[in-house]
Amino acid sequence: MLVVWVVVALLASLLALLAVPVDVDFVVQRQAGKQQGGVTLVWLFGLVRLRPGKPKTRARARPARRKVGWRRTRRGTRRLIALLRVEGFGWRLLRLAQELLRRIHVRELDMQVRLGLDDPADTGRLWAVVGPLAAMLASLSNTRVAVEPAFTAEALDIDGKGGIRIIPVQLLWVLLVFALSPDTRRALHTARAAAQ
Repeated sequence: MLVVWVVVALLASLLALLAVPVDVDFVVQRQAGKQQGGVTLVWLFGLVRLRPGKPKTRARARPARRKVGWRRTRRGTRRLIALLRVEGFGWRLLRLAQELLRRIHVRELDMQVRLGLDDPADTGRLWAVVGPLAAMLASLSNTRVAVEPAFTAEALDIDGKGGIRIIPVQLLWVLLVFALSPDTRRALHTARAAAQ
C-alpha cells in the first residue's frame, strides 16, 4: 500500500510541476541554409532560467556530411509530401494548431517566412495547411506574421522573434490526443512507407 501512495505522490508532484507556466523567448534567422538564433526558457516564476545550446562537437569530413545531409533532406521532403497527401490529415493538423493556439499566451511574435518545396503542386498542398495556420497566427494580438509561398524553388527562409507563455500539462494533453487519433496513425504509417 505504501508503494501505491508513493507512486500517487510522485505523479501528483509531476503534474503540479507541469502545471507551472513556462515563458519561452526565441530569436531565429535562417537564410540560404545558414541558421542562427537562440531560446531562453524561464520556469518556476523566474527561479529557473535555461538557454539550451548545441553541444560542441569535433569537425568531421565535410564531403561526407553534405552527402548525408542531402539524403536526409530528400527523405524528409518525401515524408512531408506523403503526410500531406493522406486524406484528412491536413485538417487534423489545422485542428491541432487551433487547440495549441488556444492554450498558448503570445506576448510578442514577429515572423517573416518564405517556404516552398521542389514541386509547385506539393508546395500548393503544403500551402493549404500553412496558409490558414498563418492567418490564425496573424489574427492573435501582439503578432505580426507574414508567410509567403515559393513555387519556383525549394526554400525555407525565416526571420523572427517572439515570446510566449505555455502550461506544459495542457500542451501534453493536446499532443497526446493528436498522436492517438486514427488520422495521425494512418499518416505516420504512410510517411514511413514513403521514406523507404
